[in-house]
Amino acid sequence: MEETTLPADILVKPSEEEKPEGVLCGVCHRQFSRYSCPRCNLAYCSLPCFRSEAHNSCSEGFYKTQLETDIRSAPSKSAEERKEMMEVLKRFEEENADDDLDEDDEEDELEKKLRDVNLDDASYDELWEILTPAQRTKFMSALQDPSSTLAQDLLAASGNEEDELRLWWEPDAEDLASSVANNSWILPHAEARPEGAVEKPQLMSVPASLVKPQQSSFPLAYNHVTIFIAYVYTSRHLTTSPLSHSTSANVNGDARQIICGIVPFLADKRSTTRFPTLESAITDVWSRFEPESMDSRSFASLLKDTAKLLRPIPVVLLDDTTAASPEAMSSHQNALLALSDLHALFSSNVTSPTRPTPRADHICAKIAFYAGQVLSTDARFFEGLAEEVDARADRETTQSQEFPTSENRRPERRSDKPRQGRIVELD
Repeated sequence: MEETTLPADILVKPSEEEKPEGVLCGVCHRQFSRYSCPRCNLAYCSLPCFRSEAHNSCSEGFYKTQLETDIRSAPSKSAEERKEMMEVLKRFEEENADDDLDEDDEEDELEKKLRDVNLDDASYDELWEILTPAQRTKFMSALQDPSSTLAQDLLAASGNEEDELRLWWEPDAEDLASSVANNSWILPHAEARPEGAVEKPQLMSVPASLVKPQQSSFPLAYNHVTIFIAYVYTSRHLTTSPLSHSTSANVNGDARQIICGIVPFLADKRSTTRFPTLESAITDVWSRFEPESMDSRSFASLLKDTAKLLRPIPVVLLDDTTAASPEAMSSHQNALLALSDLHALFSSNVTSPTRPTPRADHICAKIAFYAGQVLSTDARFFEGLAEEVDARADRETTQSQEFPTSENRRPERRSDKPRQGRIVELD
């Protein structure tokens, strides 16, 4: 049987009106396009590109449609010819079904291979070796054609994973309703937490020697702000919450490096850094991000999260089984949980030989000191600090709306400090 030809008025469709002159073929990316697909408007240069694997979601469907149309629109054809065309259509569908089965078999085989691989720590070369030649070809086709279905599915899957990040300091709907009704945050016993609830960090135990009587001042208030900004950014950037719950050496190492890069005074044993105002703290932290990587809208989001961590909350103990420790009964729950997460992160033994991290004992000691400061400070100071940070976030949001294309007064990078992610070895 002769090969089915492509109707000139459908596929050989000049794209002069819809595509600017000089548009490259969306499949091979080597020749200038002369036609556009009638289904997806993809610009292509030739029939081989139209039939390519990267475009088969349209081309295969087109062939099937054409065969069905020919069968229905040609009543004068002999019964033998129509039977032959039906056989072609049947074979086409069977081949597609076989391809689907083959793909299922490949996916099962790939799943078996990946069971023994730590995907978080595996190198790109190791993952590449696991793929079959056909899977490698399919992957490269997706890279070469971002408009392909596979490429779009991969991008969508990546986006969905990020969208599904649930930060522990953002309450569940049930918790929020309960809090509004009772004007309090309930601290449930571990066994009483509902299934699917966001897991929170484990509260650290703060040495009693670091907890002082309620202080009448809060000299390190804005240092706390910078630490929480770094903590929030790292959680969102690595899509991991809590940070200390990750079992990946790469995530663990990245988290330590990012935090120490944004707040280097935490890693420097001899640092005496103290920020006297919120503006000085914001200027210092913001300037440590890479150029053009942080705008006003994004920074406002970090400030909003920071305010949530700082804001005190009334506490209700569910039952007598809940440990009545100063940490558990404190109204500074979110602040203490954030510091506890950092303390656990830098205490972790999850290390990677390819990702050097700073020696962490002195960092843990500093974090414990800051936790002691939290427990020693009246809730009114934290409430005022949270309101100040919240108001600053609103200003940044307003400015991002008024000047959407500007850098929104991004502070200049300081030249006397390490860049983000660089760790200075300490004696």
